[in-house]
Amino acid sequence: MQEYIESRTIQPAAGTPRVSTAERVLLIFQGGLILYVFLRFARVGLRADFTNDDMLNLYQAWEKPILRLVKENLLFFSSGYRPLGALAYRFLFAVGGLNALPFRIAVYVLLIVNLYLLYRVARDITTREIGILTALLLCFNASFAELYYNTGTIYDVLCFTFYFAALGLYIGVRKNHRLLTTRQWIAFLVLNICALNSKEMAVTLPAVLLIYELVLGRSELRDAAPSARIGLRRWMPPASSAAIALPYIFGKLSSSSPLIGNESYRLHISVATYFSALAHYFQILAQAPGALSAGTCAALLLLLLAAALLAPERCLLFALLFTLITPLPVLFVPVRGAYAMYIPAFGIALYLAATLVFVRDRLLSGRVPKKPAGRIALEAATFLLCLAGLFRYHRFHSLNPAAESGIRPLIVQLDNLRTRMPAPARILFLDDPFSNHEWTPVFVCRLYYRNRNVVADQIKMMGYTPDQQQIDSYDVIFTYGKTGYTRVKPPG
Repeated sequence: MQEYIESRTIQPAAGTPRVSTAERVLLIFQGGLILYVFLRFARVGLRADFTNDDMLNLYQAWEKPILRLVKENLLFFSSGYRPLGALAYRFLFAVGGLNALPFRIAVYVLLIVNLYLLYRVARDITTREIGILTALLLCFNASFAELYYNTGTIYDVLCFTFYFAALGLYIGVRKNHRLLTTRQWIAFLVLNICALNSKEMAVTLPAVLLIYELVLGRSELRDAAPSARIGLRRWMPPASSAAIALPYIFGKLSSSSPLIGNESYRLHISVATYFSALAHYFQILAQAPGALSAGTCAALLLLLLAAALLAPERCLLFALLFTLITPLPVLFVPVRGAYAMYIPAFGIALYLAATLVFVRDRLLSGRVPKKPAGRIALEAATFLLCLAGLFRYHRFHSLNPAAESGIRPLIVQLDNLRTRMPAPARILFLDDPFSNHEWTPVFVCRLYYRNRNVVADQIKMMGYTPDQQQIDSYDVIFTYGKTGYTRVKPPG
């Protein structure tokens, strides 16, 4: 029994094993069910409208010259704000204009791609079965509502894509007792830079590579005698990843960075803050508010660490360290929604999936099937039981309806107006559904007409009440009430 477990879990695979027809059919079946669960519970997000964050992000991306966006992506260490996400906004706006559906489709395609990427990484670290269970656990979580409703989280989604593409490339080579070739190393660095250009969470990748090498990495190589040159090549990817992360961090902390001076990114570094933030995120991921305090969280993590250290399965230690390290960029700033744990949640899911398989195999002891057909049946039964449990859980913890943003009704009014006034120069909002600190109407009007010179004033933002002569000077006047927007001038 112990030899069976070790051959399947403790050591990374020495190569890509041959997959039988039955295993391939099971994998396709499992993948189809995972996709079904994702679309069954998350598809409502495809109908989500733009949010205020979207309008701000889209306007900032559209306002910049395209060559500047390209330059910021090439000069990843500059102070540019998440330039790859800005390019995505710019491209989707060119394709769909102010139609939210292309934006949502793009995000959902990336979310599906990310499920495949995390499966590949988990599989290469452990086994195919644990990889598919990890993907099942992460295919949907109502706590990730922002991922499903808010295109503003495209930065997180893109970061996950390139983070796990880079990690998957690295682990896919190392599991075969090999080192990255020069071409693979360059591809790895490109993916790493794309992850950094998507969001700051990617700065943890060098640490993840380091813990992989220390916990799961193989020093012996196929067809190569140990040497100083081999050792240098082994540690070159983590070192080069750290080398590009350092100037990136300095760029984001420079005085010209939009993150500096922003209260939402002010650092509060302490041990208490670390565990308090982790407790906050664990609670919302489990949808169990108030279940964890900072002290309870610390005690729980110590127990999990002890279990991982005592267990022969090294992947548990890697999964736990991944969970503790990857959220560092968000643990010392004011807490956010669960979407901030999109990348770290992989470690949680991997730990749970691996533990489930290991405990099952130990409970079965000598009754673990040795024939391929028996093992496939056991894997299928385990998957279906997990699927049934998760399906029931997600039914009771479903997505809340998306909040109305007030953006789509304004776009409809501008559509109606365009037949009478193709390009108004000055628009006034006597009232609107946005707060006193949101410039959303300005962004919508300028993006709609694709003209930075359109004036869209909100009385609530002007700081004074204009007289009638000033009001009459506007080409278009909107007000807002219980029935929505009403055009005062010209009459609707």
